[in-house]
Order: sequence, then C-alpha cells, then structure tokens
Amino acid sequence: MAKMLEGVCEESSSGSLRVGLASKSIAPSWPIVLPYGKQVPVLDFYSRNIFCKSIVFEVGDFKLVWLVFDVIGFRKKEADAIKRAVSEKTGVSVEHIIVSAIHNHSYPSPRDPKILDLLKRRAVECVKEALSDMFDAKIGFGKKKLPSWVNENRRKPGGYVDTTLYVTKICDLKGAIRGIIFVFPSHPTMLTTAWGGSHPGKIGPEWPEYVRKYVEAKINVKQLIDLYPDVEYRDVETVFLMGAAGDMQISSIWGGKKERLTMLFRTLGEGIVELAEKTEVSDKVH
Repeated sequence: MAKMLEGVCEESSSGSLRVGLASKSIAPSWPIVLPYGKQVPVLDFYSRNIFCKSIVFEVGDFKLVWLVFDVIGFRKKEADAIKRAVSEKTGVSVEHIIVSAIHNHSYPSPRDPKILDLLKRRAVECVKEALSDMFDAKIGFGKKKLPSWVNENRRKPGGYVDTTLYVTKICDLKGAIRGIIFVFPSHPTMLTTAWGGSHPGKIGPEWPEYVRKYVEAKINVKQLIDLYPDVEYRDVETVFLMGAAGDMQISSIWGGKKERLTMLFRTLGEGIVELAEKTEVSDKVH
C-alpha cells in the first residue's frame, strides 16, 4: 500500500469559492486513424462536438485546474506533456493540474504526435479562457440511483451493475447554474461506428456528448425564462466523468443505437436535470 501511495499528497484550503469554466473543440481538421475499425485515415464524422473542457477551482491561495478530454485515455507521457504546456502558459503548477479522459472510443489516440499537439494547444486555450472569466461561486453535490436496466455487464450477462449517478452543481452567487459535472459508470462505446477491420469508422464524441447537450438544452431553456431580466444568462457548461465503469456499458435491451439514446435522455439526462434542481449549494468550501 505504501508503494501504491508513493508521491500522493493532500492539500487543503477553506474559504470562498471561485470557479472558471470553458470548452474548446478538439475535432481534427485532417484525416486521422481511429483506434477501432479499418486502420486507414478518415475525416468522416458522426458529430464534430468533441471537446476539451476545463474547470478551475480557486479557494484562498489554492488553485486547481481540471482538464477533461473527449478521448479514450492517456499514458503518463502524454498527460504530463499537456500539464507542462498548460503550466508554462498559465503559471499554474503542474502538481495542481488534473488531466482526465472520458474514454471515448471514436477519437484517435493521443499517442499520435499531431493529435497530442492539438490537445496541448486546445488545453492551453481552454484554461486561459477559464482563468479569464472566474466568478464567485456556490457548489453542491448530489447522488441518486438510476434503474438497474440502464447498464449491463458486458462480461457477465445478468451480472453486477452499478447505476449510481453523481452530480456536482456550480452556481453563481445569484443562483444561476453555470456548470454541471456528472459521473456515471458506463463505457462510452455505444455510438462507435466500427470495431473490426472490415470498414473504417467515423469520428465523434460518443454518447456522453449527447447527454451533455440534452442536459444543457433543458437547463438553458429554463434559465432563459427564469433569469430574465434580473440575472445575467450564461450557457451552462456540462462535464462528464466515467468513474469506475468496470465491465459496464449502456444496456442493449432497448434495441438499436437511436432507441438507446432515447432511453438515456429519459433516464440519465432527466436524472441529471432533476438532481441538479434539488441539490443545495454553498459558497463556503472546507
């Protein structure tokens, strides 16, 4: 255990919270080779809404940058390169930068030097924007259990599944929702268009972006009405984290991909919106 925890440290601060949120497109503009499907260069998309997202938390003198990419994953080498690039351009210590991936199977590997260069540039732009638009914030946390049939165990049919949804709600001091972070343990594999080598796949963000857009649309439309004219309206920023997905994926019992997306909107999407509505927030962090 001591060896596993080597290099891990804890830092803490207390006081009022400030937050910055931003996102930048990481859709490639040149043909790339996807990790799945026929290994040939492609520039066909099922959606170009593929992002790097940044959340900056500041409490007192402590500042933390969290970057979340719509990619399959990172080796330490690539993650460290992104951290260094951000640190050099923003002054935030590499020890206070977290790099996460949503495990999207429809995007090229960051091992590709040209892709890594794109991710570094977008990360720097994203963090700079978040830092330039920090606001005094309130934060709250909620969780709920979704129906067990939302997920399936892909290794053991009928085996254990977890459908616990976690939501972090970020508001400004006037109560407007500015950010939603949701954690749901399921592999983003449902919308990937090719697995074997018989045909090439298409580039895209996988199902988390579809749920993000659903949540944003629901909250944005409500706030367009509710906030006018007393509180300035801002589009809400949503961030997905996969959490401990294990062998779980979105259940296939609902039929094809479009039917499963509809199910996700009605369960996960609505669950996020409902949980966000009733989650209480505070401007004090301990």
